[in-house]
Amino acid sequence: MDIKTVNINLNRNNSQYLKEYHPEKIGQEVEIQFIKNKSNNKLYGIMSCSYNSNFILDNDDFSFETFKCDSNFPVYIEFEKNTSEKYKLLVTKNHNSKSNYFKIGYKKIIFPNKYYSFKSYWEKVKNKKYEILWSEPIKFEN
Repeated sequence: MDIKTVNINLNRNNSQYLKEYHPEKIGQEVEIQFIKNKSNNKLYGIMSCSYNSNFILDNDDFSFETFKCDSNFPVYIEFEKNTSEKYKLLVTKNHNSKSNYFKIGYKKIIFPNKYYSFKSYWEKVKNKKYEILWSEPIKFEN
């Protein structure tokens, strides 16, 4: 499985969200794509809306902004039907930062089957039983 940056922009919706809830922050939406390579039929876990628990950044000057969510649970990225999956993340930047580059890492959590429990998922996260799959460097557009 590979990860690549597909699209980077600051759209009107997330700009409005930041203005209303976090006026001190600047941010941009980053769309990433997981791409199947070879015959990979493993199940990978990701949270249904708190993506920030699955992703990390390599630069402390940046952070993920999360949106309100009323139901959050592990879901699976399955490559049996598709060759890729896309996710959108809102990345914000510290105003004092001089850095414009960061990488996004995905905590690659593999499940043995579709019936793996929520508790087991969090145990893997807590015990760091995953490898991290990194994107290429991403430029933050001010």
